[in-house]
Amino acid sequence: MDDIDLKIAIMEDHKLEIIRDLKLSIREECKLKEEERTLKREEDLKIKEEERTLKREERKLEIKRILPCINNYVNYLSGQIINKKESPYRLTQADFEKCDTILKDPNYIKLLNGVNYKTGRTIKIKGDVYNIVLKEFNIRGNIPPEDIITINREEYLEKSKAIISEIAEYNSKYKHIIDKYNDAMKIKILACEKYNRDCLEAIEQIKKLTTWDSYIEHHGLRYGIPEIHENIHRKDDCMGVFEYSDIQICDCFACNHHGCCSNPIKQIFKCSVCGVPKDEKITYHM
Repeated sequence: MDDIDLKIAIMEDHKLEIIRDLKLSIREECKLKEEERTLKREEDLKIKEEERTLKREERKLEIKRILPCINNYVNYLSGQIINKKESPYRLTQADFEKCDTILKDPNYIKLLNGVNYKTGRTIKIKGDVYNIVLKEFNIRGNIPPEDIITINREEYLEKSKAIISEIAEYNSKYKHIIDKYNDAMKIKILACEKYNRDCLEAIEQIKKLTTWDSYIEHHGLRYGIPEIHENIHRKDDCMGVFEYSDIQICDCFACNHHGCCSNPIKQIFKCSVCGVPKDEKITYHM
């Protein structure tokens, strides 16, 4: 019995050892698989990044067929220079004194009585001639003296002083902020103007290109002449002229039922050399 128990104990230990080895091998296999998956993900990410980099490089090498406009103009009018607050349009003491002088003017008194002091003729008060002559006595060009008479001078002038004082205090308080903002806006405007000048120069250079493979570089991108320019087929230096070929009548549902098609009749033009149809067809609306 002792030998049997010993053999059973040895078999149990051997069995436990086998199970431990099996678990260890499973763990190592799982670890290896996880490392393989991680490596594969890193390789995939690296490949994707290389593909994106290649596409960016290809985009830089691609010749954009646009003329005569490069759509990269910057609108610098979105930001505007901030000016200091200015005093509003208000009457001064000098204006009131001038009004007093006009009220005592004999010519003005004659006009109020319906007499044109220039001709001595009687005119209709508030009539066309009266209003024309009255403008000569207006204060600051558009304020009649009779409107100024109704204003309380002392209150008006006191309010003007208060407004001017408030504006001066505002300008003094925010002067450094306004100056800093305006300096930044001036720099932005100058930069945008320079960029727009560069775009215009690039457009002029594109216009001077003579062959299909020629191009100019503008801000890291290549720009060349379009396939069709001034009714000439420029692709691969074909140089054929697009001539009238045929009329195409639309056969869509709208044309066959209620006649609301936007392009019922099209004139098709083809290149005189290679026969390629013109992309931009001339369309007549019915």
